[in-house]
Amino acid sequence: MLRWLFGRKQEAVGAGGEEQAVLVHVPAEGGPDQALLDRVYALEDRLARAVRKVGEFDGNEWGEEGGVLYLYGPDADRLWAAVEPHVRGAGLPRGSSAVKRYGEPGSREERVEIG
Repeated sequence: MLRWLFGRKQEAVGAGGEEQAVLVHVPAEGGPDQALLDRVYALEDRLARAVRKVGEFDGNEWGEEGGVLYLYGPDADRLWAAVEPHVRGAGLPRGSSAVKRYGEPGSREERVEIG
């Protein structure tokens, strides 16, 4: 059991020991309303299932400007490929985007417009 738990974290780290990420940004001026939260929570369940073999869904953070959904794994492009259809089909508000980050914070990033 411990090997499974600790081995899984090691798999999320890419070549050179760098973890990559997909960060889905959801705008919500003044904070999210309940309808948006319901759509996002349903999306989170789909994301967690979609990335099981290529990484992990690590939750969200919300504030007055909106929220961010966090996904991590060894390959940002594979993460995005696994979740893109779900994210695009979730009915997220205009201005939503994803950032593929190729390493630790401060590494090269690529922005993808969603809505």
